[in-house]
Amino acid sequence: MASGKPITCKYCKNQFKFDSDDDRKKWRDNLYLCPICKIDYCILPETERELKKLQKLYIDSGKKQKYLNEIAKILYKYVPSLIKRYFTKALYEARRNEGEDALDNYVHKTVIYVIENYLKRDDFYISVSFAGYCKDAILWSFREKKERQSNDISMDFEMDEEGHTAQYADNKLNLLEKIEQDEYRKDIVKTLMAYIKEMKNFCSQREYYVLLVVLNNYLYKGDKYVDKFFHVYNDNVGKLKYMQFLDILKKEIDCLFFEWKFS
Repeated sequence: MASGKPITCKYCKNQFKFDSDDDRKKWRDNLYLCPICKIDYCILPETERELKKLQKLYIDSGKKQKYLNEIAKILYKYVPSLIKRYFTKALYEARRNEGEDALDNYVHKTVIYVIENYLKRDDFYISVSFAGYCKDAILWSFREKKERQSNDISMDFEMDEEGHTAQYADNKLNLLEKIEQDEYRKDIVKTLMAYIKEMKNFCSQREYYVLLVVLNNYLYKGDKYVDKFFHVYNDNVGKLKYMQFLDILKKEIDCLFFEWKFS
């Protein structure tokens, strides 16, 4: 049975669960369609849903510019709210030093940064949330400006729970949110352990042993110890299995985080 908290459709407000990971994967492949009201990307707020739909249209159409233009139009309305919510102090300092046009300037820089990535990188795709990606882009725009200014502007950023360096020290998670996130982390660990055990069916006994050893090295010591292991043992087959498994884990974590963030 699949574990985790129930999924809530943001449009019909009904909750649902899946009996297996295969069913959950089919749901993802079917664009997160609500099984009750049949709305796609049903766990996303309206703006995020619209951006996801446009991104898919852009990619499926062979990257027609009209869809990218629509994405930019929405971002020009979306990014100001993100700056005002997560970068209050930085915006205050920027207005004090640069004038009332500061908000418009940082919005423009952020949107251009996102759109340029679509144009420059063939593989560019925002897999989690546009808000999360834009928050990182906003942070970059403030820091890039800060490097060219005096050290008078103080922006005390810290890593937030999503892994984005976009929150301030005074924007703490409340206790209930922390408990909820801790429980979800436990669910992720259970899911990832299931994938590790499942890999045994696709490896020889030796390959599976190598995979476990290398994963242990990776988790406790980092990439350089993995490289040292394969340099010493020159095990190309084991390395291939390890790289394949990391790719599976990355995709699964992206999907799990996406579901948790918006459910």
